[in-house]
Amino acid sequence: GINFTPTAAQAHASITVTVTADDGHGGSAIANSSAVTIANNNPAFADTPSISGTALVGSSLTAINTTITDIDGDTSTLSYQWQVDGVDIAGATGASFTPTAAQAHASISVTITGNDGHGGSTPAMTTSTVLVADSSPIFIATPTITGSAILGSSLAVTNTATTDADNDTVILTYLWQADGVNITGATGPTYSPTATEAHAAITVSVVANDGYGGITIANSAGVTVANNTPTFDTTPTISGAKVVGSTLSADTVISDLDGDTIVQTYQWQANGVDIAGANGQSYTLTSAEARDSITVAVVADDSYGGIAAASSTAITVLNSKPYFEATPAIMGTTDSGSTLSLMNTAATDVDGDSVNLSYQWQLNGVDIADATLETYEIQNSDRGGEISTVITADDGNGSTEIIITEKVAIPAASSGGSSSGAVSWLTGLMGLLLLAGRRLTSRSERRS
Repeated sequence: GINFTPTAAQAHASITVTVTADDGHGGSAIANSSAVTIANNNPAFADTPSISGTALVGSSLTAINTTITDIDGDTSTLSYQWQVDGVDIAGATGASFTPTAAQAHASISVTITGNDGHGGSTPAMTTSTVLVADSSPIFIATPTITGSAILGSSLAVTNTATTDADNDTVILTYLWQADGVNITGATGPTYSPTATEAHAAITVSVVANDGYGGITIANSAGVTVANNTPTFDTTPTISGAKVVGSTLSADTVISDLDGDTIVQTYQWQANGVDIAGANGQSYTLTSAEARDSITVAVVADDSYGGIAAASSTAITVLNSKPYFEATPAIMGTTDSGSTLSLMNTAATDVDGDSVNLSYQWQLNGVDIADATLETYEIQNSDRGGEISTVITADDGNGSTEIIITEKVAIPAASSGGSSSGAVSWLTGLMGLLLLAGRRLTSRSERRS
């Protein structure tokens, strides 16, 4: 026909037309046109290219939606140029690109061009940008607490090294805990436990922050604060009068760094041997401990396995004087040849010692020779004088009690004959009435 529409089959070809003229009577003429070449059609993107993948350092990005149409049926070749913040990245000319630390936190795009090999190319298409997201820092190992876990000793956290794919500067902060509860103000790389943390499990949380919103927290394993054994600040001492019948007390000063409540137990000893049942803070001496060496062993227990023991310096139980149970007195008649005797001479010793009594009769305050028995026979030479007796109670252990009886008057002889009389029983009765006072005085002297 007079018209012709080239197809892809004629793309890039040289087109001519031959025209034949026929007059219908057998006459014809043929002529050929000059050639025309079918011009090239530029390829075109079928869709808008974009970027696929996770925009992180080390993660691959890929250009997608890069299909090209070409009405000439040409096969097109694609070329790529990746950019960071609009600037070409050297060597980044593939369909995919993996951001490095150099592109951390930057905007990434890619410009794509299609070429059909016949001089036709697409307009350069630049994708919309994707922002390389921040990569959180990573701890290389689990943080570890080092140091002695005791009160007052410094603990430190180690193994806190981190890596950051973005090469960001990582800042570490710390938070120490006791039994899982934050310790106020404990925010450094070291911490020294106080009494508040006694016996607690100590942990530390290490926070790594890269300054771009990337935060990683790592928690250490726990260490338990060891118990401190209580200590005796001074050697235990014993207070109280050191005589039988007196109550002794154990005096102690004990401290505990952990602030634990201390339970004290006691064992009193005589000459190094435990006294049965003597387990209190105080002990009343009995005659069994007379003149013994007394100590007390004290055990301090903090109820957390901490036990300390100490013994006191020894004290010696002093010997107690014997004492008369009543006031001794002379009884009998005062006739010449009569025998005087003594009453109320019973003596007691709280130490349980055997008491030996000795006597010395006196005339007018002067010892009568050989008058050392419990009785005395009045002599004529005693007439007109006063008889008394010195009574000594000796416990055999160096302590004595001496008492002199009230004097008894011996009547003088009369010209008409002998004179007689009797020692008043009132003296004996007065001795009994004065019992309490004498005993109190005697005991006071023994303890002084």
